Amino acid sequence: MTVLLFRPDLGKKAYRLKCRFVIEAFPTQDWLDKKKIETAERFVSDMKKQGWEYDPNKIVPSERGFKLRGPFQATPVMVLPKAPRIIPNHEALARVKAGDLMRDTGEDYAVTVPILSESAQWEYEISAVFIRSTILVETPDKHEELEVIRN
Repeated sequence: MTVLLFRPDLGKKAYRLKCRFVIEAFPTQDWLDKKKIETAERFVSDMKKQGWEYDPNKIVPSERGFKLRGPFQATPVMVLPKAPRIIPNHEALARVKAGDLMRDTGEDYAVTVPILSESAQWEYEISAVFIRSTILVETPDKHEELEVIRN
């Protein structure tokens, strides 16, 4: 017989969440403040759709508001190349015997990012405290981990 044990409701808990936004390099302070406010409004509305609540009155006064960090180098969003087909050893040996050098195709997941002063775009990070019902994480017992390893 399966028995489910639930803990009592843990209520709501505050979590510090972060998001990043990209703007042109070397912005003026006014432009940066404007973008920070726009991004913060979008951040709050997006998180509200996911069930998070932003209410600066429910947290410690010293942690109210949005914290801005940056600038950082803008990380390019890229489409990862398809995983190469894994060639079995017997097929690779046959190809090498036939004269195929089987060289690297040159595809790589790494992207060279220029230093901050040479970047055309900068990335800034906004963090704020959002409130949500406590997130519970289930961790497997030791015997459950061993069952997964055996299979």
